Amino acid sequence: MATMYDDITAGDLVAKVLGFPPNEYTKAMDETSAAKRMSDRDRAKRAKLLKKLYVAEQYGDFEGMDDAEREIDEFNASAAVGRDPDLFVSRKTVKKSLARHRATSATRMHNGVVLPKNIQGIVEEDGFF
Repeated sequence: MATMYDDITAGDLVAKVLGFPPNEYTKAMDETSAAKRMSDRDRAKRAKLLKKLYVAEQYGDFEGMDDAEREIDEFNASAAVGRDPDLFVSRKTVKKSLARHRATSATRMHNGVVLPKNIQGIVEEDGFF
């Protein structure tokens, strides 16, 4: 006669008694964590490439701009974009990104550092020292 406990091994029972989560749960959490790390890495790479393009443009570094555009093309052809098509860097994406970088630089940057809004007000009013 089969019972609902037939699938539980002695090891599973000991783990459960000691408060460890089931193996299926930990495996699922590991897979989810790995997928999240991969997604975060891909998004960070995309952001880094867009920033590299902006910095090169700001300094008039045409070779740097060409390098950044080449790297963006390589990124667009990579497995990262295959996994998540929303990561594709289009001309519209570049245009919006450059506009956001310019706006941030114009409004929140002080001596090359982007300041939080509350600190920016203090610096503008009182100075540093």
